Amino acid sequence: NVAEGNGKKPDADRRRHFEIARGSDQECAAIQEVPVVGKALDEQESPGRKAELDRMAAMLSRLGGRGY
Repeated sequence: NVAEGNGKKPDADRRRHFEIARGSDQECAAIQEVPVVGKALDEQESPGRKAELDRMAAMLSRLGGRGY
């Protein structure tokens, strides 16, 4: 969605794709605990991964807010 949105001309189309990408990022953040519970991800590593997802969400929010 990020790549597709970046190629769109009308601001509304770009914004929509960045918003969809941000929603996907938030879905990933919501399921972040699943690999910890399943022992596929160390509990100490989880906060770092969540911080990365938060940073991506912030970037996508800024991109969506201005259309690029």
